This record gives sequence, C-alpha cells and structure tokens, in this order.
Amino acid sequence: MRFIRSANSLDLPVSVFTFNNMSIMPDTTWDSADARQIRGTDGQLFPPMLEEGRDLEIFAGPMCRSIPMEFRGRSEFEGIAAFRYGFPSKMFDPSVPENRGFCNKNNTPTFYNASIQIPGCLPKGLLDISRCVPGAPRIYVSNSHFFSAHPEVQSSIKGMAVPNEYDDQTLVDVEPTSGVPIFAKRATQINVGMVHGNLELMPNFIMPVLWMNETAAFDSDTRSQLSGLTSIKHIVYVVGVSFLTVGLLMLFAVIVAVVLQTVLKVGNLI
Repeated sequence: MRFIRSANSLDLPVSVFTFNNMSIMPDTTWDSADARQIRGTDGQLFPPMLEEGRDLEIFAGPMCRSIPMEFRGRSEFEGIAAFRYGFPSKMFDPSVPENRGFCNKNNTPTFYNASIQIPGCLPKGLLDISRCVPGAPRIYVSNSHFFSAHPEVQSSIKGMAVPNEYDDQTLVDVEPTSGVPIFAKRATQINVGMVHGNLELMPNFIMPVLWMNETAAFDSDTRSQLSGLTSIKHIVYVVGVSFLTVGLLMLFAVIVAVVLQTVLKVGNLI
C-alpha cells in the first residue's frame, strides 16, 4: 500500500492511496465503480482530532474493498477515553442499493428462496470475496456465528452458537486526539459455498469452516504517551477556562467601577 502525504488535510496523511500499485480495484473485482474505490486508512492509524459522531473508513486488502466504520459512542480502555466504531448493520445487506456493486451477479448459486436471497447476490450478512482470491473459490465472509445475517442463515447450521452483539462483531476504539487505535476486536467467519453438482439429494448450502476472534491493544509505551497527551489536553482546557473566568471577572469589575463612577458623578451634580 502507498499513502497520501499532505500538510493541508488531517485525513490525507493516513489515507490509502494505492493498493498493489492500483488507485482503483480492477473491473473484475466488483461490479460498480463505487465498490472498486480505494478509500480510508489501513486501520493502523486514523485521522487526528476526530469529531464525535463522525464515521470512518478502512481499506481491507484481503477483502479487496473499503469498509465503513460506524460511530457507536464513547468508550474507555485502561483509563484512556476513546470513540468506539463498528461495522454498520447494513454493510453486508444487498437490499441496500450501494451494496449491489459487491454482488457476484454472474456466479452466485441459489442457496435460499427469493424472499431471503436476492438473485445474483448472497443473503444478508455475507460478502462474496471469491473474485479477490486466486482461483475464485466460493469463499464468503461474515461476522462470526452469522451475526447480523438473515435468521434463516443463522439457523441453517445445526449446533452453531447463537450470535450475540458484543462477541460476534468487529469493534475498534480510537483515541480521538491522536487517531491512534487503542483496542480492536475482530470477529470474522470464513464460509464456503457448497453446490450439489450431480448429487441430486444434496442441497446447495453455505458451510462455515473457520471462525476468527482476534483482539489487539496498545502497549505500555503507547499508553504512557497517550496518557501524557490527554493530561496536556486537560491542563490546556483547565488553563483556558481559568483565563476565561479571570477575564470575565475583570470585565465585570470594570463594568461595576464604571457604573459606580457614573453614579457618583450624577450624585455630585445633584
């Protein structure tokens, strides 16, 4: 990956510029120009001075696409305040128009009826990355235990654990002043599309083969640096408020003095 370096934008210093010497993914990867765009960071660093409520974007090379990260709220990790981000629930939903470009329209088998699976797309909750993998095997990515997928998909595998909101989704905590991620949890599941071929009694189905639950957190040196940064920020805030308070008190004193002086002058004239 190559990154844009610029002093004119807080976002650009950590934005992915090219991937494998390409500024946009090839036509054979996704079906729309918007889906092929390379946007966001590589996830190791985010733009500094983040505003609360702002969403972010990551370019995931192994998935050959940019992934939106939705602002979830404030959080804290080991005493460091952060903003929490996660995948939006609609990210793998082909019924959303902007997601249609990620469908593999010419090579997606039918696994469920049309009420669950839009023709030419996978059911909600799955992403076909076959065109991103050498040989184009039917590899589908989802949240672990099919979290956020259609209920019919979740119940199709007997014995699979019921997904829950925290354990089965990807989350990232980012220190907003520096843009440094201080905690990350990735919950991903790799699935394979099985097609019956000449086996008449075997239905087409999606088989989970690998579940990955990974966590990462900042080290002690980074924690010390961020603690110092947040302490300085707090001190600057306190000093600023103190100066503002003193200034307001001085202004109030001047106003009182002027009023008293005016009253005394009026009294002397009388």
